[in-house]
Amino acid sequence: DNNSTNLTTKLKTALNKYFKPIHTELTSTNNLQLVSYRAIRGLEIELHHEDYTIADFNKFLDLTIKAKEDSLKYK
Repeated sequence: DNNSTNLTTKLKTALNKYFKPIHTELTSTNNLQLVSYRAIRGLEIELHHEDYTIADFNKFLDLTIKAKEDSLKYK
């Protein structure tokens, strides 16, 4: 009937308006990279390179994580 069709249309509209953008962002490359860099940041690693220290690597990770976080609308 007309009420069911109207409700179905409203549900589809709500899903597309509110949930689809969140799903798209959660499955995006930026979000995947953010999760990956956070996981790497949590590891205990040793670097054996005279020109690139662990502090340099951690700074790179922190800056990259911040950039990825800033690129996401839904945090």
